[in-house]
Order: sequence, then structure tokens, then C-alpha cells
Amino acid sequence: MAQGWGEKYQERVRAKNKLTAHERCAKTADDEASILPINTFVNVGLYFGDEGSKKNSPNAGVITAFVRIEKRWTIGNCKRQYGCVWIMVA
Repeated sequence: MAQGWGEKYQERVRAKNKLTAHERCAKTADDEASILPINTFVNVGLYFGDEGSKKNSPNAGVITAFVRIEKRWTIGNCKRQYGCVWIMVA
């Protein structure tokens, strides 16, 4: 899931001085073990792009997860272009 659209997409995102959705999520969390994804099967089996270059992208660049931030559990999502939104739940 962390690979998203693949290496070429990640390079394109980084060339714009941005982070992928997974990288933003990981950077926000207390640690990697503090991320519990809950939408693993979003878009499972679906392919995107033009004929001949279609790619499978679980989550389509969106991560919805429980994430521990500063020792508090939150729920929210990170979208590939729009940043992250977290709501405290505990």
C-alpha cells in the first residue's frame, strides 16, 4: 500500500517537493506502529489510467486510518494532493 501508484509517481511527487499520502501519514504519526489503516480494500481490483498503461492503486492515493499523534488516537485521512485531516477519538 505504501507504494501507491509506484516509483515513477513517487518521483514525480517528490520532484514537486511534496510527500505522498503515506509519507505524510507516517510523518504525522508518533511512530510507524501508531498507524492502523482501515481502508485497505478501497478500489481493490480497479485499474486507472489510459488503455495500455492502466495501474492498480489500492486506496487511490487516500489513506484512512487510526493514527496516534502526540500519544492520542485520532481518525482521519491523508489524500495524495490535499494534506491530512485528523479528529481526536481518545
